[in-house]
Amino acid sequence: MKKLFSLLVFIFLLFSCATIPDSYEKDLKLKTNLAKWQDFKLNGIVELNYKHYAFRKNIYINKEQEKMDLKVFDGGIFGMAPKPFITARIDSILWVSEQGGELKPFQIPNFSGLQFLQNPQLLYSYKDEIIQKQAVTIDEKTSINFSQNMEITNIEMTDSNYKIAFDYNPQLSQIIVTEKKKVLLKIDVDKISYERK
Repeated sequence: MKKLFSLLVFIFLLFSCATIPDSYEKDLKLKTNLAKWQDFKLNGIVELNYKHYAFRKNIYINKEQEKMDLKVFDGGIFGMAPKPFITARIDSILWVSEQGGELKPFQIPNFSGLQFLQNPQLLYSYKDEIIQKQAVTIDEKTSINFSQNMEITNIEMTDSNYKIAFDYNPQLSQIIVTEKKKVLLKIDVDKISYERK
């Protein structure tokens, strides 16, 4: 009986030693990957199909803390001297200007999941659930899934059928926004750099 008890204790300790480092490692990966969304610069190609917009153009995104600037470029002859076709700024609301015009408020569908990209550290308060399930549901409306590497793989609004999916290879390579499985926007990432403050 003592030998059996000692064996059970040994197995328990072995299991504890194996799970604690794994949990710690995932915690560290989660914290690191969320921090990347705080400040970054992205260059790529965007395809947009939304209402009267339909195009494929160059895109540049610069995010600093909770402010994000986005520029879609309309190339010149042979792609020289590109000029902003659309400029957008997201802080508390979305501002948009077309072809160098004045920034104006722009009405978009309610997608509260964007707040977690504006301030990704909000997600860290759900770290226990994320590490355990690789997913978290917030307010029964926003569902966010993670990879085994603790990277955000998609953000979904369950009440509005909008979804943002992120592909990695191994860095972020593509962002796709869909509504009821219809692709509205796709960004192919050419280059992304993370700015540490």
